[in-house]
Amino acid sequence: MSIDGFGTVNQDLQMGVLPIDTKGDPRNGIAIIARGNPINRTQIEVQNVDFYVRNTNPLAASNLAERIVEYLQESYSEICDLPALTGYTTDTYSNVTIEPTASPEFVGVDENGGHSFVVSGVIRFKKNVA
Repeated sequence: MSIDGFGTVNQDLQMGVLPIDTKGDPRNGIAIIARGNPINRTQIEVQNVDFYVRNTNPLAASNLAERIVEYLQESYSEICDLPALTGYTTDTYSNVTIEPTASPEFVGVDENGGHSFVVSGVIRFKKNVA
């Protein structure tokens, strides 16, 4: 997603909770959170995942959530491979598909005026062993 312009890893594109900015405020961006543990189905792991979008502009947040759905449908509905992500993991994955399982859903406004939406999805993959 970083390569395709959704943000910078560990800044506004984060595994887990979005970090705070230099002023101590929550960042706008995308937090990707695994839901539960992966389930092994005949050598393929299945992981439910949520893409949380936060932005102080509600239209920008909604539009970004819609872009995530379109991006996943266009980019990852066909089987592909994922390389290691420098600075984050040396693991590589094959037989990967990532599919949205629901339309974006509004989840609320935080105390700092950030509007949040969630896109739920499922990732199917095989983790390559080095």
